Amino acid sequence: MDVRKAMLIACMLQERLAPAFKRLEIAGSIRRGKQEVKDIELVGLARFGPLQPDLFADSQTSNQENLTNLEIPSLLEDSGWEIGDKDGPRFKQLVNAQHNINCDLFILHDPMEWGLGFLIRTGPAEFNIKLMSSIQRQDRHVTGNRLHGHPKGERKGKRVECDKGDRCRLIIPTPSEEAVFEALGLPFLPPEERSEERLAAEIGHIGHRFYLPEVA
Repeated sequence: MDVRKAMLIACMLQERLAPAFKRLEIAGSIRRGKQEVKDIELVGLARFGPLQPDLFADSQTSNQENLTNLEIPSLLEDSGWEIGDKDGPRFKQLVNAQHNINCDLFILHDPMEWGLGFLIRTGPAEFNIKLMSSIQRQDRHVTGNRLHGHPKGERKGKRVECDKGDRCRLIIPTPSEEAVFEALGLPFLPPEERSEERLAAEIGHIGHRFYLPEVA
């Protein structure tokens, strides 16, 4: 599909779903300005209700109602969009038979992972692969949409992700894409300039210092 038509459809869907999110943005090939688009990609920051009191404990529970998950179905009514086979709290595939296009809806739950999550879903894939490889060479790694300031662990001779997940105290907050590039010691690259070759060139300009990031 031509990017101009895809952008129009994406903007209409974004406007319809926006009330369910704290933030909702267009990502993927549309954001990069690619002329031919296969799918729409949206990235949203979920809304949650207040903490619910625990009747059997002195403190509040950590359970919060996922308002985004509850509101999306009603917002899609009479829109031409339907939820497809994948309907999880962090990823939903939306289908539109009229326009013959799908939308991959990625849902983030923590504002401190927005930057990395938005960057990854903007792509392209070759850029992401080079970025993840470079992060590991900095003795860091990514678990989910979180940048961990330490190397992967090892279990039975295999490299494994951080088993502490979002409880790891070495997570580097990335509330924006700019924060990701800054944490890696790189200049910010706008979406339309992101490629494997451009990233390699920027790392080359920094030289070996890229792989020796300052430790706070």
